[in-house]
Amino acid sequence: RVQAGEKVFQSFQFEVVNKGGHSSVPEPDNAIYRLADALGRLSRFSFPFRLSPVTRAYFEHLSRTEKPEVAADIRAILRDPPDPDAQARLWQFSAAYNASVRTTCVATQLD
Repeated sequence: RVQAGEKVFQSFQFEVVNKGGHSSVPEPDNAIYRLADALGRLSRFSFPFRLSPVTRAYFEHLSRTEKPEVAADIRAILRDPPDPDAQARLWQFSAAYNASVRTTCVATQLD
């Protein structure tokens, strides 16, 4: 098996600070809600679609081996420009397909 590249990880820390307060007199600027909003924005962010020569070859092969409806969507993402509706259907079919054509970022730990 030949592998052309490997994803690497990078860690980020979100930290939110405010003056604090007491639950009986809540402040409109709540650090916990601001952090929750930041995590919500992160969950909705999608990095751009990008086919490298290796991932293009991978999907070209898959387009000949997948079941017909999936193969049709794979051929649609190989076009220029790639079909965004086909991308969405493929990502529902396989999270691994999504991770093959874009950078991914996900919250994995809260302290």
